[in-house]
Amino acid sequence: MPLKILCSAILFLMISLDASGQWDTISKRFIKYDTSTGLNTNRIRSIAQDSTGFIYVGTDDGFYRFDGYRFEEIANRYNDIHSFHRINDLVYNPKFDDIMIISYHGMYRYNWGVDSVSIIDSSNIRDIYYDPQREVLWYVALNRGEGYYLRCYDFNTRKVLNDEIHFKKDISSICINPLDPTKMFLARKEELSLFDLETRTTEPIDLPDFSFGPLSSGFVSDMESLDSSLYLALEGGGILEIEWMNTKQTIHQYSPEVTSDKYNEVRYLLPKDTSGFYIASYDNGIGIFNVKDHGYTFFESSLEDESRNWTKKARLVFVDREANIWAAFEGGVG
Repeated sequence: MPLKILCSAILFLMISLDASGQWDTISKRFIKYDTSTGLNTNRIRSIAQDSTGFIYVGTDDGFYRFDGYRFEEIANRYNDIHSFHRINDLVYNPKFDDIMIISYHGMYRYNWGVDSVSIIDSSNIRDIYYDPQREVLWYVALNRGEGYYLRCYDFNTRKVLNDEIHFKKDISSICINPLDPTKMFLARKEELSLFDLETRTTEPIDLPDFSFGPLSSGFVSDMESLDSSLYLALEGGGILEIEWMNTKQTIHQYSPEVTSDKYNEVRYLLPKDTSGFYIASYDNGIGIFNVKDHGYTFFESSLEDESRNWTKKARLVFVDREANIWAAFEGGVG
């Protein structure tokens, strides 16, 4: 069954790469799914896909499966302990064909084959990072009154490893160093550091002042690595690149032209290939950031007048196995 587009907060775009390597939008299709098709809310926070092609979404008010036509709520069939409110992330585990559900109320594992849910961690989960080399899921958990813990979930054993790391300060985003997998980048408000997973020591990274901050304008929304660089999505400041050449680091900040009523608060980075990222911008919608020429390309809605507004306030972008691009927004789509 061909997948259609996502719900009241999803935009579906068909995009291709032409022979010259430049991005060309060859077709745009917008289909609206809202509460009339099974959702309780229009605020979608996460998207995942299982091995059969079903799309799952996590929202502010539940966990849903999309069959190409309607949404079926999964969360409401279980006890209160399985609270799926404020779902922040969904992660597919190919080892066991599970969907990992990460929310402010904990981390759960959904086995769609037998339609069962089990709880993994009851903490408030703040951020995650999938480590393909170790086949583990790193995550930051908040325990009230105790601070933040860096924990590790093993996809092979389906267990949380006992060796956790305690931090007193908030962590907004984490990312493994691509040049040295024994080290992890930790982003906090107005602060970026490199944490050694073996020695448990932290080394601050000095960031110069830029026109937008760079971190003083808000939290790091997302971090991703590509080649020898780390890319940070900034709230209010576009994208920050930290490039390592030998032992030296060079820092660049990239943002499209800004006017008094148009900014580029980037919320999400999704690696496309070696040329760049798909991005979700709260101010400009869905687009592509090219790491070679440092340019932005944002997709325009084919709808007219006020209907264009739903293509803004983008929260995330997702690519399914058929190379269809899905995007989640704060409002509805049409």
